[in-house]
Amino acid sequence: MDTLQQEKKEAVDRLVIKYNDIEAFLAKLASRAKLLELMVLILSVLTSGSLWLLLSKKIPETTLWFGAVASTIVSGITLYIKGSGLNRTRVKALSLYQDFGQFLAEVRDAESLHEIGYWSKTKMFDSRIADLRYGRQDDT
Repeated sequence: MDTLQQEKKEAVDRLVIKYNDIEAFLAKLASRAKLLELMVLILSVLTSGSLWLLLSKKIPETTLWFGAVASTIVSGITLYIKGSGLNRTRVKALSLYQDFGQFLAEVRDAESLHEIGYWSKTKMFDSRIADLRYGRQDDT
């Protein structure tokens, strides 16, 4: 194997590792978002007005405080989802994952790494990865 092929193979190997890291980050992010959304859904149903109206006739009034606390938790989780930019981060991570997959395909098909601007694109993707992991996502 000549040096150009070896260099390309090493570049592809490095990119596959980064691609897998992006996929793991996306999976973790999606899992957290789905869990929070499920909690909001379940607690919203549990704190619906008609349920508590029915229960108020059957259980002691002090137990009804659970509804007020659960409703407050739902509001807090919803504010966290909106304020933290969780959904925006998911969209950015998915876009990065798709773009990086396309770049990986370009590197695999290219004759040389120089013809596709390998190093400049790699640095651009490194910057996007760092922005997702460490940047604030609550601003637009």
